[in-house]
Amino acid sequence: MDSDRPSIFFRLFRLAKLGWIASALLWSPAILDLSIEAAQSDMFTIVEAARPRSTLLLYELCKSTPDDQVNWCEGYLMGLADILLAMGNSHIAGGICNAEYGPAPLRRVFEIWVERHPDRLQDDMAVSAQAAFNELWPCR
Repeated sequence: MDSDRPSIFFRLFRLAKLGWIASALLWSPAILDLSIEAAQSDMFTIVEAARPRSTLLLYELCKSTPDDQVNWCEGYLMGLADILLAMGNSHIAGGICNAEYGPAPLRRVFEIWVERHPDRLQDDMAVSAQAAFNELWPCR
């Protein structure tokens, strides 16, 4: 292993750190221009039950939004899949290969994976999404 190159874990940590900052900004009521009533709606009550960045949190977000619009869940999964595909194309371990996807199919792949792995609900959402995508699009 080249000691001058940061490890994959270090690079993923940096991406996760940036993702957490982006998530915090996306969920800010000021940025979303949410009213007090919207911030106290059922959707936010459901989300509060899950640990931050848990698989359960992302799963509940994916299930809580109508199918006919691109939502936060699909945007998150699309961004992660794009990064994993770039990693796979660059021969970086943990990436995905030969993947063709859109936002809604990624959401469904994640939901099905979570339903098959209920023991992973407290895992980090990025780790679980990566596992779901790696099952479908492994690099050989």
